Amino acid sequence: TMLFPIFLSNSWSVLFMCSSFIVLLAASKKYNLLQSINGVSRKTHGSVLFPVVVFGTYVMAEKMSHDLFFYLPILILAISDPIAALVGKKFPFGKYTIAGHNKTVIGSMSFLLSAVLISFSLILIFSNLSYLSAFMASLVLGVTTCLAEAVSKNGWDNFTIPVVASLVLYHLNFPVLC
Repeated sequence: TMLFPIFLSNSWSVLFMCSSFIVLLAASKKYNLLQSINGVSRKTHGSVLFPVVVFGTYVMAEKMSHDLFFYLPILILAISDPIAALVGKKFPFGKYTIAGHNKTVIGSMSFLLSAVLISFSLILIFSNLSYLSAFMASLVLGVTTCLAEAVSKNGWDNFTIPVVASLVLYHLNFPVLC
């Protein structure tokens, strides 16, 4: 996925790749294959939502003429969300329930910290913002995506996290700032 902006030159090729993946996922579910993806005990839409979000963020980056709109939402989803789950399960400190599902404070804080670090790093790479401006934008991105993750259930965080990150980037007027 991270190589799409480098190797795929237009949104049609990304749409083909993402659509193909959705068809593969549907077939694997029907024939009980790909247990690492489909073998979860809870109801989830995350595997189907991921290619949808990949396509959406690619189109957004293309429209905004800025790769940050692709890389940042996808990396926060791909890194911060699993970190939150792993840390929250390993150290179940500060359990809380939100929107009908269980979370931990330590998992949420892990998500927040990793999202801020990812955002800060990418903003510094993709823009000429000062460290302070990049850090402030990173805090906004970290907090908002952390909240999106906290209130999403049944795999919908695969949609809400990148969408919130994209909207925040858009409202921070990133292409103009860079």
